[in-house]
Amino acid sequence: MTIVWLLVPWALDILFAIESGEIKLKNYHLNKWRLMHIGAQPVPPSHIREWKKIFPQHEYDTNSGLTESTGPGCVHLGSENMHKVGAIGRPGFDWEYKIVDVNLGLVEKGGSGELMIKGPGVMKEYYRSQEATRSMLVDG
Repeated sequence: MTIVWLLVPWALDILFAIESGEIKLKNYHLNKWRLMHIGAQPVPPSHIREWKKIFPQHEYDTNSGLTESTGPGCVHLGSENMHKVGAIGRPGFDWEYKIVDVNLGLVEKGGSGELMIKGPGVMKEYYRSQEATRSMLVDG
């Protein structure tokens, strides 16, 4: 194994199991493990710091997305930007995004807001719920 994809809760479970002694790393051959993709939700910087204590040789790429956008991969940080852990990163190929406030106005760089995405993987509608679809899909 050289690359692994983990959801944040899975990675946290593994960390807890290592720290509690339930998983003993000496029982595994992980010397080829070089890259971890982690995400599907924002990844707390403290989480990556804990991983770096146990696996200092790893590179990390955090990936984010929404269920409505076919999940992780519509935005990613990229392993070259690990000094920015905690940020959502850049849009993937053929994706656009913006961060907006509650009135759908653009948020200044570095501010907090809601992620709006546009791209080839955005769902067309919620199953049997036109009302939910209308309330969620805005401006394409």
